[in-house]
Amino acid sequence: MSVEVRPLGAKCNLSCSYCYQDKERRNRSNNSNKYSITKIINSIEVLDEPFTLFGGEALLTPKADLEKLWKFGFEKFGSNRIQTNGLLIDLECIELFHKYNVHVGVSIDGPEQLNDARQFRDEKNTLNATRKIIENIKLLCQHNIVPSIIVTLHRLNGVDSALENLKTWITQLEKLGIKNVRLHILEVDNEQVRKELCLSSSENIALFKSLMEFEENSLKTLSFDLFNEIRALLVGQDKDVSCVWHACDSYSTQAVQGIDGNGQFSNCGRTSKDGINYIKAETEGFERYLSLAVTEQSDGGCKGCEFFFACKGQCPGTAMGNDFRKRSEYCSVWKELFNTSENYLNKRKVNTILSENKGDSITVQMVEYWKAGKNIPIYFAKYLVDKNADPIGSSDLDKYSSLIWRVSWKGQKEMSIWKQRFPLMSKACCIAKCSLIAKGYIKHLSALVSIQYLDEVISFCNSQNITLKTKELNLNHYRQQLEIEDLFVEITVEKDREADKVQQVELDSFSAVELVSKIVKDNSAIYIGDLKTATIVEKAHLNVFWKEFGICTAGIELDFFLRELSGLGFESEAVFIKELLTGRLIVSSVNNVLEINSQMLRMLTFDHRLVDCNLKFNFTS
Repeated sequence: MSVEVRPLGAKCNLSCSYCYQDKERRNRSNNSNKYSITKIINSIEVLDEPFTLFGGEALLTPKADLEKLWKFGFEKFGSNRIQTNGLLIDLECIELFHKYNVHVGVSIDGPEQLNDARQFRDEKNTLNATRKIIENIKLLCQHNIVPSIIVTLHRLNGVDSALENLKTWITQLEKLGIKNVRLHILEVDNEQVRKELCLSSSENIALFKSLMEFEENSLKTLSFDLFNEIRALLVGQDKDVSCVWHACDSYSTQAVQGIDGNGQFSNCGRTSKDGINYIKAETEGFERYLSLAVTEQSDGGCKGCEFFFACKGQCPGTAMGNDFRKRSEYCSVWKELFNTSENYLNKRKVNTILSENKGDSITVQMVEYWKAGKNIPIYFAKYLVDKNADPIGSSDLDKYSSLIWRVSWKGQKEMSIWKQRFPLMSKACCIAKCSLIAKGYIKHLSALVSIQYLDEVISFCNSQNITLKTKELNLNHYRQQLEIEDLFVEITVEKDREADKVQQVELDSFSAVELVSKIVKDNSAIYIGDLKTATIVEKAHLNVFWKEFGICTAGIELDFFLRELSGLGFESEAVFIKELLTGRLIVSSVNNVLEINSQMLRMLTFDHRLVDCNLKFNFTS
């Protein structure tokens, strides 16, 4: 796991036109000068892992605070790391680098105009900044601090004479003693970047192949880690490859753990496509990869791809249409590089996963572990295949427990407020519905209620001559999917109004996935059911997805229900429920993966039955 400490969030002294943190940086809450070194260190202590100072631009942090962090890191881990654009490096920084054993990584796309996408104020200042960064790289090497380099490839440095200039510059880096250059393919988050900088698939393929040949024929001590990683994946030695090849989960990004300025844990910045730095989900999941494994390539999946065991759809940050549920938009590039590397290894008589015909069997093992909520590396899957080990489960997706929701909160504030509200609202909803049963307005209910309030619900039902049936749910299941400590009990109630007799009826559990699979939308109304016989449903009632939290008013007119709540003394809960059920809600299903996005959190689940249900709705009151 890579731990990225971001004291100043996405704040930066450059304005890179292709920066994946652009939306996050525009959100002022992600660029505060306020931070707590104490809270940051406390969070590092919890993870107990070495860390990298990151940004934005990490060197905007005052040197006195940098020294506090590096002193801590050196005493605890023996070394430190920083990723920087290099513009602010000076002799004082170099002294700190030496003192606290700081490895330096510099992001730069080449000399002169090759680096113009990494803008500093205006064209003249950008050129001067690029020259200053290159001088600072030389300064580092002169003081025996040899940095690694990250180069993002695009139209300004990857075609024609610009590519030749890039190669010449890389040769100069090798002479300085630099040994590692990481090549990044361009991550496109807006159409202007796509138009001005993005290379076509054929151009990218030609570029990477040219650099592959350049490395083999012209470089002696410097290497591009991308090509080394692809070859390692093909032979099943993926222990040390980068995060983009490890089935990254956008909700938890286990390979990258962010720590923000207030000590809050967050995900990799490449997942913040809407500018929101979500809190990391408490459990890891592999909905994307289960989906890619069974979805046709024509629909954005990877079904049938011989390199899926190695690539896994690549980084969700480069997914088609910026939808993490689909494979990388650079799929054709990766396929060609894997194919070229496979041929490279075959010519050298190196055994590979494919030459041993183990690719499909390894994929089966991976899928079974993903279904169990676990991720395994290729080398372990290969070990299982070599031992003829049976998959841990069934390859039949019909037997996969699909309705497991995972939650990622939009911020610490939202989480602290709404985690306390949900148990209160579930209790209020349950008691109000029991009241409506006693009054004869509804016949039955099936509800979730927090265990801590169960006695209160039972007491109310007894006062109304209503009995209820309870079923304790799988507590670990609900702790994982809802991340709320006040766990739920499912209760069922029914009252025969004519005979005034109590009946105990256990209803089928609610399925949000089954509901969304039936939703059809036109330009004027939302429907449930077949379009020809559909019933118009009020927007608030479509928030029945909140039943996963014990909140649902489906089948009851909202204002009427809120009045019942208030009449029972639940005025505050009524306000919370109205805010919840009339707030903005986006429901989307793409290739088996259903996501619900609200004002305080997002929820995710996988269900193979949604393979033909590519829907997206935006509900607002």
